[in-house]
Amino acid sequence: MKKLKKSKDIKKVKASKNTEKNTVKENVITLTGKRIKSINELKNAIEKLGFREIDIKKNVMTVKVVERETIKGAPYLYISITFEPDKMVVEYNVPKDYSKNLRAFEVASLLLRILLLTKAYDIKSEKIYKMIFDVFDTVNEILTKDYVKLKSRYDNLAEEHRKLKMQFDETEKINRKINKTMLEIEKRNQEFEERIKKLESVSNETLEEMLIDWLKTNSGRINVYEFSKVNNISSPRVEEGLDILMKKGVIEKVE
Repeated sequence: MKKLKKSKDIKKVKASKNTEKNTVKENVITLTGKRIKSINELKNAIEKLGFREIDIKKNVMTVKVVERETIKGAPYLYISITFEPDKMVVEYNVPKDYSKNLRAFEVASLLLRILLLTKAYDIKSEKIYKMIFDVFDTVNEILTKDYVKLKSRYDNLAEEHRKLKMQFDETEKINRKINKTMLEIEKRNQEFEERIKKLESVSNETLEEMLIDWLKTNSGRINVYEFSKVNNISSPRVEEGLDILMKKGVIEKVE
C-alpha cells in the first residue's frame, strides 16, 4: 500500500499538538514546485474557491480553514496551506477517533483540487500523477477495509438470523401443540358442561321418585355414590334430592 509520504517530492512529518483532547497528531505535507502566479493573482484564485481566512506576509500566503468544530466550538478538523515561492506546505490534524486513511484522502483531494483550479505552481506531471495514484491507493484501502467490516457484519447478522429463525420455528411448533391441547381441553370442558347440565336437568319430582324407588328396592338404604353412578346424576344433586325428601318428612335419617 503506497502512502503519500513515500513520494520523493512529498515529505510527511508528524508532530504533537493539542487543540482538543481527541486531537493527537498534526501532519505536514510539503510539495515542491515553482509558483508561477503573483500573490494577488493567487489570492483572487483562492478566494474564488471559497477560502476566506487568508494571511499574506511578504511573498508568502497562508490559508487556514476549520472544517469542523466540536459542540464547544473547538476545532475538530482543521487545515493550513502555505503558498511559498518554491513549494506548498499543507498542515492538517488527525483526531484520535478519525480514520487516518480517510483524513489523508480528504487532504490530498483538496490539495489536488487547489493545484488544478488555481494553476499557480509549475509542477511536473509525474508528481501530480504520483499524488493521484496515492489517493487512489488510499481510497482502495478504505473501501477494502469497509468491505471486510461489512462482510464480517453481514456474516454475523446472517448467523444470528439463522439462530433466531430456528428459535422462532421451534417456538411456533410448541405454540401449535399448546393450541391443539387447549382446543382439546376446551372441547372436553364443553362436553362436561353439557353432561352436567343434562344431569342437573332432572326435575325435583322425578329425582324424588327415583330416590323413593331406590330406597324401596334397597331396603331403605342408599349409597349416594352408587346411586349417582347408576343414574348419571351428580352426587350433590342426589344429596339435594334426599334433603328435599327429609324436609317433606317422606324419609328420615337412621343412624
